[in-house]
Amino acid sequence: MKLMNTCAGDKGQCAIAERALRKAVSVGRKLVTLLKANDFVKGELYSFEPTRCYIRGVYMLGSFLLYEGKLKEAFDCFQECLANDLPDKLGARHKQLLCVLEGKKGLHDDRLKGLLRGKFGDDQLKDEIFSLWNYTRALAKYAHEGKSDKANSLLTFAMDKNPNVPPLLLCWEGVKNDMGMHTLISIGCHTEANDYAIDNRKFWMTCEGALEWLEEEYVNHPKANVPKITKLGRKLLSEGNNLLYTDVFNEPISKTTKRITKAIKKFERVLIIAESDESFALAYFDALEKLGCCYRTINNPQKALIYLSRALECKTLLRNEKDKYKEILYQSASCKEELGDYDGALQDFKTVFDKIGPFSTAYEGVKRIESKTGKKSPAIPSRLEQKIPAASLEAIEKNETIAEATRYALGKGDPNASVAAKQERCFHCNRGGIRLFPCSQCDDESAVAYCGEDCQKKSWNTIHKYICAGSQYRLEAGYEVALDGLEKSPQYNGKVGKVIRYSMGKERFVVELIETNKQMLLKPQNLILMID
Repeated sequence: MKLMNTCAGDKGQCAIAERALRKAVSVGRKLVTLLKANDFVKGELYSFEPTRCYIRGVYMLGSFLLYEGKLKEAFDCFQECLANDLPDKLGARHKQLLCVLEGKKGLHDDRLKGLLRGKFGDDQLKDEIFSLWNYTRALAKYAHEGKSDKANSLLTFAMDKNPNVPPLLLCWEGVKNDMGMHTLISIGCHTEANDYAIDNRKFWMTCEGALEWLEEEYVNHPKANVPKITKLGRKLLSEGNNLLYTDVFNEPISKTTKRITKAIKKFERVLIIAESDESFALAYFDALEKLGCCYRTINNPQKALIYLSRALECKTLLRNEKDKYKEILYQSASCKEELGDYDGALQDFKTVFDKIGPFSTAYEGVKRIESKTGKKSPAIPSRLEQKIPAASLEAIEKNETIAEATRYALGKGDPNASVAAKQERCFHCNRGGIRLFPCSQCDDESAVAYCGEDCQKKSWNTIHKYICAGSQYRLEAGYEVALDGLEKSPQYNGKVGKVIRYSMGKERFVVELIETNKQMLLKPQNLILMID
């Protein structure tokens, strides 16, 4: 989805992405053919690690083609996934249903019937647990037959398995677009519902009458969590959330402001309705939170802080809503930080740690304020300092090695990430297939080469003179250096450390501070060699 969002609206980028995916899938198909010919593959390909990437690649290509509207080819890609992965661990059959729904009638009508009565159709009803399939299958049945008994049965079954999905599809609650890649998705829980709603709500919206049918069935379901407010209030809440959480790629600021202003008007009306009855307290709290979020979105921290402060006054509700409490405190702290009220922001962050516990985003906020003020803050309790460690430099190095191996697989690098591996390409601009001129000061084993004098000068001034074997400026492991010119972390200027190693992927030196043993990634321009 990140790839698709990045390419959205840019035909050139879409074409490049599609070519890359097709190339990867083509290589995977050749590998699978070779492995099958030599009897290396037995059973499903997804369970065999070397071919798992191929299945994922075909799935990604199908998803991209679906996104671009190339439905027949996308359907065939998902069919290829199923042919090689019968347990369907990636959910290809769900994507096939989306192809059918997107294509409406005609060519895909027979395929829809086949999907609904085939191996993964009604016969598997009792065995299915995933919302990805259950809700989409119910929608497909509704699209094909309307409010039939079978469609109602499938929807009831889906709601039994995960009742958290309808409030997100109906926009009674807002989806969180940053959850998918970083949160463990638990079957039947809110994380799974959020993940489903992000990618599939548009299909429910474009299927005529589907959302109305969903609401009608859901309000009568025993596990329903319907907002306690009037029907008009629910409608306004849904419209407001839809405006607020619409993710429009490269949307102009003027249009965003206009969209959020409309959302504000909806939530203000919800607030008025909710204030009329004490039993609507949760809807009142929700409207305050959403208004604060709206004003944050259009960069009005003063207004946002007014509503967030009112939300924080709802102590009784906050006791049972720890996640919301944490999020509102963080938003409040961010507003105060923007307004220059650092003490107030730190107090909010401290409340997060005292009442809720470790929260990495709040930890980063405290460190950011410490960097701005140049003072150590007591906001983070010492018992939590070890629970939220700084980013591991070893992990960074491991990621660089993986990235270099990927570049090698594409013919652009060496998995060992050595300087010598760059010899066939210009060390500065990475151009290949041209005449290169070696650096005269390098020794034979680590020599680098350039396509011309201009690249050599730029490389020498930025990095190469600090790692070249014949340079008087070379920084080696064990050298003592003083830190200087750090703008984002001025508190470290003047500190002394030891060079540990050079990180080629980052073009930075790993330096360990002598005073605290803290390791930092630093540009060579920020290091002054200490001469005895």
